[in-house]
Amino acid sequence: MKAFEKEYWQTNYSDLKTIDGIGNVKDHSRYVSAYFNLEGFEAESIIDLGFGMGRLLKEFKRVLKPRRVAGIEPSEYIFKKLKLPGAHLRQMDLLSWAQDPKEKWIYDLAILNSVLQYISNKDLKIILPILARRSRYLYLTVPTEIEYQRQKSELSFKDDWAIIRSQKEYLKLLRPHFTFISSRMLESKHYYSSRNTPFQDLLFRF
Repeated sequence: MKAFEKEYWQTNYSDLKTIDGIGNVKDHSRYVSAYFNLEGFEAESIIDLGFGMGRLLKEFKRVLKPRRVAGIEPSEYIFKKLKLPGAHLRQMDLLSWAQDPKEKWIYDLAILNSVLQYISNKDLKIILPILARRSRYLYLTVPTEIEYQRQKSELSFKDDWAIIRSQKEYLKLLRPHFTFISSRMLESKHYYSSRNTPFQDLLFRF
């Protein structure tokens, strides 16, 4: 099976209303918008690093109103389906994006919605330090082994393409490069300073 082509989308996305980032896309955008407004932060540039059907990228563009919008998607099958005027879209995978010397932009917010489970540890060790230099904040969702167990028992869903990791494994990969500041929201340690971060509730940071 070739990941991210027609079979993947028909299998994993057969019931869109149950898909995180699609069926609840407005909940995601309202949450991020409210959190940023509370902390007085404005995301002037965003990038979705695996936008898939593009629902989350479209909604974040509508609600956050950034000046620059970009996205990448490795699947040729789904990439051709998205039309988003004004956005800089490229068909490429995350490792290629990380290793592209032409990528110079530093984004206020990067989105990684259900992407990391398809990337090997070897590639993530290359990607994550570069991602931390190219994005100030990261909106991250990724299922751990416990979520996959629940999906299987409650929804009869099994992702045959995913690399299943524990919470401990993901934290080991992420913590050298990012600090957690809220549910799903991380701040790059490359830019973070307790003296100037707009997210001042340091008690809740880990």
